[in-house]
Amino acid sequence: MAIDVMEQMRGTFRTEALDLLIELDSALLSLEAEPGDSSLVHRVFRAIHTIKGSGATAGFAHLARFAHKMEEAFDLARAGHLPVTPELIDCGLKACDVLRVIIEE
Repeated sequence: MAIDVMEQMRGTFRTEALDLLIELDSALLSLEAEPGDSSLVHRVFRAIHTIKGSGATAGFAHLARFAHKMEEAFDLARAGHLPVTPELIDCGLKACDVLRVIIEE
């Protein structure tokens, strides 16, 4: 029975995470157009943070570790220690693709 509960959690996580990835893609593309908009940096950070935390809870440890690295970069950007550059946005978009593959496996 515990396996059923865990599988339900994983299924729910997958559905919610795919929605969050749409939000993350959208926020990153908006940030690309407006790299100085701190509210967009916060949107990106929140989406990654939620994916990381929910993924860890649902047993996706490898996803959580990967998302944590992305989260760290955008936390630095939030704090003003890392500039929002086209390279950072590109890295974020590629990371979204990797997260999507991990979630859909």
